[in-house]
Amino acid sequence: MAGNSPTIAQLGPDQLVDVWKQAISTQMHFNDLCVRSRQLGLTFVVAALGLNVVLLSNFEDARLAIACLSIHISAAIMFIAAIAVIAVWHLDLGVYHKTLRGSVAFAEELDKNVLVPRIPPLQHGMTKFISEYSRHSDVKYENGVFTSEKEKLAGQKVRFFYCVVVFVLTSIGILIAVFV
Repeated sequence: MAGNSPTIAQLGPDQLVDVWKQAISTQMHFNDLCVRSRQLGLTFVVAALGLNVVLLSNFEDARLAIACLSIHISAAIMFIAAIAVIAVWHLDLGVYHKTLRGSVAFAEELDKNVLVPRIPPLQHGMTKFISEYSRHSDVKYENGVFTSEKEKLAGQKVRFFYCVVVFVLTSIGILIAVFV
């Protein structure tokens, strides 16, 4: 049955719009999964911080004996929250972000090879514009050409975000373990 199906280049305008809509919808879906995973990670952070405020102010003697150390339970909570954020980080960048990148690559190919050639005034599709402006803080677009000097991929930005969060949680945990 697939042998009788038209190629994408043979699709009519309405069918092409449907394919494009589905490509955009898929990007939005995977982006939503990325955002939700980051919200989950931040929920761990807020919950750990809130719980620690209560524990440190009301339960000064809530301590854990680990080997020859005795640390306040709040330190352990911070370390557990950091581990939970690392797990979310791997889910986000290791799964969801990769699927988002795949859907963006598909949409860029669809734009470049199918849609742009059928709409003569265009030189690039919407996905290419979004990608360029997302990757480059100094992008300029003139006469159909993107130029920039600074590139920072979304994965790098997200990785930095997670590194900062894990560093802060771990640092607070160490400070609590040492000084409380």
